[in-house]
Amino acid sequence: MKLLKLAGIASATVGLIALATLLAPSVYGQAPDRSTLPLMMLAVDGMTIPEIAEILEIPQGTVKSRVFYARKRLKSALENRLERNRK
Repeated sequence: MKLLKLAGIASATVGLIALATLLAPSVYGQAPDRSTLPLMMLAVDGMTIPEIAEILEIPQGTVKSRVFYARKRLKSALENRLERNRK
């Protein structure tokens, strides 16, 4: 997020870009992958790690791991988009 702040992008815009990037596979008719779904449940639906684990029937550690990797991919996608927009 520091990189995005340096670029002068408002946090509300960053949130919308992040959400659009996160939901993009759904827009094209694909279901969210197994790491994106827990992140959506956490960030968009406001669910807790234990709630997500119970619903998906996976251990809490697995939820945390999937959220970590989804955030990492999202950050990379946002940084790539920012870089492309600079050119």
